[in-house]
Amino acid sequence: MNESRKSKFKYILRLIICVSLIVILSFTPDTGFIQHNYLTISLVSIVVILSAINDGYIAGIVCGLAFGACSFVVANNYDMNPIDDIFTNVFVAIIPRVFLGIASAFTYKILIKIFKTKWLSSMITSIICLASTVIIIFMMAYFLESKILIDIYNESNPLYLFFQYVQYATLIETSIITVIIGIIM
Repeated sequence: MNESRKSKFKYILRLIICVSLIVILSFTPDTGFIQHNYLTISLVSIVVILSAINDGYIAGIVCGLAFGACSFVVANNYDMNPIDDIFTNVFVAIIPRVFLGIASAFTYKILIKIFKTKWLSSMITSIICLASTVIIIFMMAYFLESKILIDIYNESNPLYLFFQYVQYATLIETSIITVIIGIIM
């Protein structure tokens, strides 16, 4: 087997392992989606970000699609927190997760040229991409599923809803995932 075929085989194998990990984390209770009161922390994002950083945007897209599909299935079939009902919409579940994979790959490529260290570049990538993904999820949910958000928070002001969601989910999830990615890299 020549070098090109070996590297292609390794790439596909890493991608299969990442997608398998996403499925296992998503459907094993309290591993990929950790629930606490009205907050769900998703650790599955770690696999998407690391796959995109290590293998590029195509791997990020594939892992993002797997993550989005798993989120959609989990939201439609399991008893989750009320805020997770926004993921019953296929667009809200999949598009932001694919964005996470693409954005992670390109953000990391830019930051590695600036900082020249994998550790710092990967941590800043996770902060930027997770925060922007949560903003995209919220905006899509507000425009596509605003009734769910209004029912949960009993508030129709989009700015209030945005800060309620970002205050808990983004800060906690981004902090945990950034530390884990910093340890791994």
